[in-house]
Parts: sequence; C-alpha cells; structure tokens
Amino acid sequence: MPFEHDEPLHARSHLRSLSEDVLVERPDEQDTRLRVVTRWGEFVFDDVTPGVRVAMERMSMGPNSVANIEPASREERAELRRMLDLLSGSVVHTLRLDDDGGALLSVVPVAEHARFAVADIKPDQPVRLSRFAAIRAGREELVLDSAVAPFQVVLHRALTYRAVFSLGRTTTVAELAGVLRAAPPVVADLVGYLVAAGVVLREPDGADDHSTLAGWSHHDLMFHARTRIGRDLLTPAVSRDGPAPPVTRPLPPGPRFPLYRPESDDLVDSGPSLTRVIETDRLRRIVSDRPLDAKQLGELLYRAARVRSVSAVSPADHSGVSYETSDRPYLSIAGLYELELYVTINRCAELPRGIYHYDPAGHALTLVNDSPADLSALLDNARIAAGRREHPPALITVTARADRLLWLMSGTGYATTLMHLGALQQTLHLVAAAAGLATYPLALDTTDTTERALRLDWPAEVGIGECVVGYRHPLP
Repeated sequence: MPFEHDEPLHARSHLRSLSEDVLVERPDEQDTRLRVVTRWGEFVFDDVTPGVRVAMERMSMGPNSVANIEPASREERAELRRMLDLLSGSVVHTLRLDDDGGALLSVVPVAEHARFAVADIKPDQPVRLSRFAAIRAGREELVLDSAVAPFQVVLHRALTYRAVFSLGRTTTVAELAGVLRAAPPVVADLVGYLVAAGVVLREPDGADDHSTLAGWSHHDLMFHARTRIGRDLLTPAVSRDGPAPPVTRPLPPGPRFPLYRPESDDLVDSGPSLTRVIETDRLRRIVSDRPLDAKQLGELLYRAARVRSVSAVSPADHSGVSYETSDRPYLSIAGLYELELYVTINRCAELPRGIYHYDPAGHALTLVNDSPADLSALLDNARIAAGRREHPPALITVTARADRLLWLMSGTGYATTLMHLGALQQTLHLVAAAAGLATYPLALDTTDTTERALRLDWPAEVGIGECVVGYRHPLP
C-alpha cells in the first residue's frame, strides 16, 4: 500500500464555511440587508451586494474554496472580509489536499472573537504540541482540543493523525516531513493550520511557558474553558427523548427513620439573625466528638435541604421544555435540585450507625448500607481530610443525579452542579451555626470508596462533596 508521499504533489485548497448552527437569511427577497444568526448573537448587515450575499449563502451550506467564493470586485472582497471578521467566531477553516482523499483538517472556533490566519512555518522552525492539547473522539472523527486555544481541530485523515502524534515532542517541518514520508509543502501547510489554531506552538517561546499558565493543570483549565461556553459543536447534544427525570430520586429500599420537624413558627422566629451568624461565626476545623442529637440533625436537614413545594415549569419558562421542579432552602439554577444527600452516622443515640439516604420530600432517612467496613472507610477519609484524630460524629455526602442535571444543562452541567454544591454547603454551614452545630467541608475526594459505600450507580449518580457535622468545638 503506497504512503501519501508516494503520490504526486497535489495542490492544497483553503476552504471556508460558516458553523453548522449559523442561519443566513434575507428579511425580504427585495431587501439588500442580510441577517446572520450565530451562537454569539444576531448580526444584520446593510446594503449587501449580490456577490457578497451569494458568498455568504454558499458558506452557510458547507466548505467552499476561498478562491471560488470571493467576489470579483475588490470592493466586494473587502466587504466580505469585513463581515467575516465580525463573524470570526462562526467561520470554519478547512485545509484540503486536492487528491481523492479530501480534507486534511478543519479548524472550528469556540470563542466569539477567534481570529484565524494560517501561520508561515519555516522548515527549520521548532514546533511542538501544546501541553494543554488532547485528542478525543468527536461525532465521527477525532478532535484535537486545547484549553489555551480558541479553536478545536477536526482531524479528517491518517496523515493528520500521524502528524499530530509526531508533534508530541519538539520537531521541525523538515523532520516531520521525513518521519511522515510526506511532501514538505503539505506538512508546512498542515502545521501552519495547527499553529494558527493554537494547538501547536512555536519553540522556544511557546504560550504554554507563560507564567500565568504555570499553575494550571490540563484538566483544570480545560474544565474552565469548555464549561463556560456550554456544549461545543463537535460534541453530540444530550437527547431529551422521553419524560423529564423526576424531581426527586426514587427512594432506596431499607429501614426508614422519620426525622424531627420544627414547627413552622420556629423557622422564622427562633435563633440568631442571619447577619449575626455571618458576622460572628468562624469555620471550625475541629468538630466536637460529642455524640450528635437526632433532633438537631433533623432540624439541620429540614432547614437546609427539604422540599418545600413542587411545581411544573412550562416550555416558555426555560429552554422550551416542560419539567417538574421543586422549591428548597438553597439556590438551584432553573429549579433543577439534582443534589442528593447521604448521612453517615457514627455517633448518634437515636440512630443506628450506618449510611443513610436523605429523602427531602418525606424528611426521613433510609438506611442504605450498614457494613462496618464501608462505614469505617468513609469515616477514615473524613478524619484524614478534616485533620482529625477521631472519626467525626457524622458525615454528609452530597451527590449529583446526572440525568436530572445534564438533561437540561448539557455542556455546562458539571460546572452548574458545583455551583449548587457551594450554595448547599453555605446553607448547611449557616443553619448549623444558628442551631449550635458546626459543619466543615472536605477538600479530598473519596472517589470509588464513596461510590461503593453509598451504593451509587456511577456515573448516573456521582459524589461531588462532603462535610463533617457535629457539635461546635469551643474556640481557644
């Protein structure tokens, strides 16, 4: 089987298209305006000439050669470039090798003001893949993605795959052409696209070495970069077929323990004011070893996490879909309330030692696991994370139901659930302080220990945070 370099040197074509989510239309057939709707907003261009309009409409239907779509007159070409500069966050750039194999790669913007210009890479210029770059499966092809780049790159052909793999170490176009056994002009264009996309860097002054990036890991920066803009165009959307996930999860089997419910008047009239709690309370790393009182635990969960009411959201209220939501004491975007609480009881006179699921609608605990080994594993992790010598009286573990969350928040779901976790942790902390208890959030993740001990169906339900709870330890 011949290598691609064994073929005659084929010409390369530079193609442009508009992102598949872009709509190009004229308000009226006789109107000279052009309306372009993108994920970044709506643009209306006045006095658009026929040549520019045809170019825009052709780009909206798929990749076209730059030479073929540009209007004949200099003025129209300048106007088209001005419009595409404004729409740069929705313009896809494709490099095609004019043989029977088709396109080599496509550069897809993921930032509103992404600017693309093919880099001129000399044969002896050292280049390497960004340390923030990663290859993953897209819809049907491989995608090269980097948190420091305003573009994602779709890899269409084997030559492109091999080039990217070879760029894992510092190399040059000349060396790369030899390794790939490909024509140097083809490799130079390919690397020029990758450098322009920001996924491959020139050495020795690569952007990865900038001091502002020194503390970032690949995973942290990618999480930040991609969850702030939502689902990218290269990742399939979550299907909303079938009914919306329920507002609360089905109750697990096991013994059920109803909890204390404060009187409604006590919720408003008792305890210190919110201002007093915020201004005078301090985070207590050491929670008292004193056994927890079931009444105060019930009051804490009731005040901080119960379901107060359930209602339906109409399609006009959010994202054009109908679903059931609830009202609870802490914040949750769009009323999702995908969080679940599990309480690990170590010392409580009225409740047996064990791991319980909290039912926010019925305000009760259901025993899901009484294994001493699993109980000790969770408490050991909590003890280490909290810097304690003894196991805490109780541990609250917060999980997230993925179906409830991602059904509506695909692309931003995990970032959203972490915001909800913070809101719940703050509410638990303030309510505990008002009730004479203390909570201490834990930074360490128990991962598979949590999944096993809580009997979670991972990744349908995932653990996202914990806090120790007990009586307040006196400050020195």
